Amino acid sequence: MYMETSETTSAVKATPAEKSWLEHLRKTEQETPNRIEDAAKFLATMISVSFSLFVAIGKDAITNTGDTQVKFCVILWLASLALAFFVLYPFRYRVFGESAQSIKAVHRKIVIVKRTLLILSALCFFLALMLLGALFFF
Repeated sequence: MYMETSETTSAVKATPAEKSWLEHLRKTEQETPNRIEDAAKFLATMISVSFSLFVAIGKDAITNTGDTQVKFCVILWLASLALAFFVLYPFRYRVFGESAQSIKAVHRKIVIVKRTLLILSALCFFLALMLLGALFFF
């Protein structure tokens, strides 16, 4: 049953400062995948440089320590590099319809996937460094 109410609501026009903050929020949300990809590029560079230094400098250390532990660390290192590159992989945008809600949903899913891959990459890299540090210094 439909009931009529006599209440009226009035809208308040946003101030210029509020409009500016809303615009900033919208831009930030739209640029999130690019910022995640930039972080992944930086992380991939750090991984590559540190791995190259480890291979160049640590050849003797690799042969003098437990073989399986070092191999596990190298696998973690390479997994972190692969995960960082997967963040940069271009995802397919499948939008159903042309509604803003559909576009926002696809954008949100892509941000979640890229952020998860970046976090996993950083965790693998950190774990590899910590394990190598524990092997060689303790």
